[in-house]
Amino acid sequence: MSLKPEQVQPVRLAEHFHGARRARPAAGEILILCPHTRSPVTTGLSIDCVVFKSLPPVAVPLRCPACGQTHRWKPGDAWINVDA
Repeated sequence: MSLKPEQVQPVRLAEHFHGARRARPAAGEILILCPHTRSPVTTGLSIDCVVFKSLPPVAVPLRCPACGQTHRWKPGDAWINVDA
């Protein structure tokens, strides 16, 4: 079956999905465990979960708010607190 151009009704997605909200990945603070106090500390960075999973394994320096020393952390050492 072939339709002629005048038989086709354009559909605007915004009207079709009226009231639907766009899904957004969960975002949160990146945390690490201080090796001296063994307490979770924030890196001061926030990120989407999807982006966090794609970070390269590069060491990032952090002046630790728990012990005052500088720690180097990689994404594999960290996690995201999405409740922040």
